[in-house]
Amino acid sequence: MERPSFVKITAILLFTLVLLAYNFLLVNSLEVITVIIIFAGTISIWSFVDLYQRTSEKAALYDLMKKELDSVNEEKRLIEVALDTVEDIAVFSYSTETGDFYISKGIEHIYGYPYQKIRNDKNLWKLIVHPEDIEKIEKKIGQWTTGTVASTEVRIIRPDGEERWIIFRESSVKNDVGHVVNITGQLIDITERKKLEMKLKHLAFFDELTDLANRTLLERHLKKALSRSKRLSQPLGVMFIDLDGFKKVNDTMGHETGDLLLREVAVRLKTSVRYEDLIARLGGDEFIILFEETKREDIQDIAERILTNVSVPYLLGDKQPKVTPSIGIAMYPDDGEDQETLLNNADKAMYYAKSKGKNNIQFYMEEIPNLPVKKNGVLKKIFKQLQMNFSK
Repeated sequence: MERPSFVKITAILLFTLVLLAYNFLLVNSLEVITVIIIFAGTISIWSFVDLYQRTSEKAALYDLMKKELDSVNEEKRLIEVALDTVEDIAVFSYSTETGDFYISKGIEHIYGYPYQKIRNDKNLWKLIVHPEDIEKIEKKIGQWTTGTVASTEVRIIRPDGEERWIIFRESSVKNDVGHVVNITGQLIDITERKKLEMKLKHLAFFDELTDLANRTLLERHLKKALSRSKRLSQPLGVMFIDLDGFKKVNDTMGHETGDLLLREVAVRLKTSVRYEDLIARLGGDEFIILFEETKREDIQDIAERILTNVSVPYLLGDKQPKVTPSIGIAMYPDDGEDQETLLNNADKAMYYAKSKGKNNIQFYMEEIPNLPVKKNGVLKKIFKQLQMNFSK
């Protein structure tokens, strides 16, 4: 209980003296009981007035706090309404002390489950994580509880079987003793961004027309393949293919037909080689195939299969173009021990095949005459890139 202030005590005494003086003037006497009654009455009246004032102040403070709370609740409601209109982002908050869990309605669009089901089942968001990403998300959950700020990209599987990418961005709130009391964050659907990233990555290493490896991937793969062949003392074959008659198809039937023909050639090449063999398109009508741990005789068999399959006429709408392959092959280590030499010698063998009537197979040999080899711009770029790599 608060101790009365000096001002209050002085006021009570003065008021009591006034009442006593007034009573003495009326009855010309002053009894002890009268003094006690007047003093007690004064204190009671003062206490009542003081209590009334305190109650009024508390009531005013309560009204003010209620208005502020109502204002905060209204702001919270407006924020939640705004968040619920965003479909690709969900905001969440979880109290580790009370277990209270909030998540905006954007989660319904991301997860594909009814909003109330997600609210009622606090573990659902983990159950639909892609099996390959479970370990990653469990590791991050451990970081959340320690207060570590984390950002995690994982895949989820929606009830319709669709696979989507989401990113968790979360932070933790700690109390005065350092314990995590609240975890807040966002779940953002980044599926479209991931698709674009994968498409750009694919375009960086694969030919857009045929979906075969491009020269960048060829250079990387050949470098690694040569390293493996040297380490394991295994043979490696480089096959250079040029299509005979392709220019005539382009000139007489149009470039659209030429593009369709190249796609079909790519399909036939895939069906002619083994799964582990790499097929690359250099550009135009030239292709390179790499064979690891493959003997000369086996490459000969594959080359004959390619010769047969690619030479069969094509049916492209109302047109029936026909091309044949001229094939040149160079072997590691007999025909070269580096990338540039192998590519160059396979190219020479291919031109030798053309000089022998086209539509045939030639392995490189030192006796090949110096033919007027015309490397296209793409092959020059490969050699230039290889030279840059060797100079590093």
